[in-house]
Amino acid sequence: DGGALALVGFSQGAMMAFQCGLRRKVAPAALVAFSGLLPGAARLETIGTESPVLIVHGSDDDVVPAYHAEAADQALTQAGVVSSLHLLSGLGHSIDERGMVLGGRFLERAFA
Repeated sequence: DGGALALVGFSQGAMMAFQCGLRRKVAPAALVAFSGLLPGAARLETIGTESPVLIVHGSDDDVVPAYHAEAADQALTQAGVVSSLHLLSGLGHSIDERGMVLGGRFLERAFA
């Protein structure tokens, strides 16, 4: 049962969460991506997930630039996925307290 599963990842882990979570036969309850990018964005029209997605990314990320988060959010939205993007001002390639709070609240809602 995917309703008992959330996939959460940072950087390459976020890419794996996207790659696996968006293409599972049984959709997870939620996907959370911190400072990653969305592989295969051009092929998203074939997905059929109902999983909500949270994208948290630092505006000052010099490893995975923030435009990747914006591109992921746009591709997901165009594919019919409910996506929420938060660009955190002044944050580099990291997770800070703001991101942890956003992720925690998002997961609380997903499992409510």
